[in-house]
Amino acid sequence: MAITKSTKRFLCIDDDRTLLLIVKQILTKSFGAQTLEVFQASTGEEGLQIMREIKPDIILCDIHMPGMDGFEVCQRVRELKLRSAVILMSAYDAEQDNAIKASDTGADAYLSKPIKKGELLFVVNFVMRVAHLNDTVFEKNKQLEASLVQLKQFSYQVKIEGHTDNIDIRTKQYPSNWELSAARAAEVARKLVRAGFDPAKLSIEAFAQYRPKVPNDSRQGRATSRRIEIVYQRGSIRKHMVNILRR
Repeated sequence: MAITKSTKRFLCIDDDRTLLLIVKQILTKSFGAQTLEVFQASTGEEGLQIMREIKPDIILCDIHMPGMDGFEVCQRVRELKLRSAVILMSAYDAEQDNAIKASDTGADAYLSKPIKKGELLFVVNFVMRVAHLNDTVFEKNKQLEASLVQLKQFSYQVKIEGHTDNIDIRTKQYPSNWELSAARAAEVARKLVRAGFDPAKLSIEAFAQYRPKVPNDSRQGRATSRRIEIVYQRGSIRKHMVNILRR
């Protein structure tokens, strides 16, 4: 069930030590220590100290605890600008709109107690996949920012090329893949201009599905073909700057 090659850090915060043990056993057995390293805390304050040290990828936290409750823990996570996915849990659904408040506080998911193994694994697996996608987007944004620094130094034209997979789109907004690939390229061009790049040096080109990076005969192949490429032409040399995958 591994999502990525790197180990994810999981922090469980609850004043019920039995639940801490059960959660650790379920996750370790289901995901394996190479995929998910589980840390534990019995108070919100202790959890806050641990998360500052390890910067967990996922936090599972009880709402009702002595001292700092789960809502405050979630708020502190956001204030610290940690990129952790937060799952709040509670046994008091009938008395309070905990799920709604959890969402308003910035939690990514909510679980009702008593924790059921299937629900826990489903939610954890889901937030791991979302975290992996967010990491991919974050890395691509860093690539784009790094490329922008280089692009600003160029005195020649930069081309932004839009590509789609081979699944035809026919909507009012995008009558064909030509319009879709052009719109994606234009979106990146606008971001570059907003970041300070000279628009006079930019051009966009749309290729629809007709220049796939790999064969479009699989889900992975189509995902690879959906992309934006930023290139520049210097004489007969075509230089590829960055490739941005579009999911």
